[in-house]
Amino acid sequence: MKTFLFLILFISQLALAKEEHKFRPDYWSKGLHLMVGGGINTSHFYSDDNYDEIGYGINFKTDLGYYFTNRFAIEWSSNVKFNKVERSLIWDTLMTFGLRYRIKEYYVRGFLGRAPTVVFFNGDVPPEYENTKASRVQFTGPVYGLGVGKMFKNRRGLIWFVEGAGSFQNLQEREGIYMKGEVPVVVKKDSDNSVITSLYLMAGVLFF
Repeated sequence: MKTFLFLILFISQLALAKEEHKFRPDYWSKGLHLMVGGGINTSHFYSDDNYDEIGYGINFKTDLGYYFTNRFAIEWSSNVKFNKVERSLIWDTLMTFGLRYRIKEYYVRGFLGRAPTVVFFNGDVPPEYENTKASRVQFTGPVYGLGVGKMFKNRRGLIWFVEGAGSFQNLQEREGIYMKGEVPVVVKKDSDNSVITSLYLMAGVLFF
């Protein structure tokens, strides 16, 4: 009988220990984890040629992180956002590397990387591209950002989060692109000094 009770106690302690190492909002388990989410954003577009506009849109992001401890992780992220400005559609892809740190159920994350930005003319071609057949312009440059979020766990055990973030992009190169069938052809290339400042409100889930 004593042996039986000892086995029950031993097994229950193992179960509790295993439970403690599961990923929770207030305790991160070590290893590789993927966060997937999306939301809305507003972006301010400014350039030296007096272009000054604000756009609104949606965005989708993934954060693949390696969690070294229950508080600290490094992550590789992508954030794809769309904005409608005047007659143009702007498509940004932020590809970044960053750090994540937990404070109870809250976390902060900082990131930096590169951000290809594509502006589709939609028939409204700027004067400098009228004779080039270009249908869009692609910008490239560095991006920096900071995010703050909170994690939750629902009754079914699903881990989810809400996050507010901001990013700053400095667009340094500009290429006019003409689509020759399925092949993109660069028809004009210039340096640039445009800036995009964006704010995000997002929600998502722990995928694994």
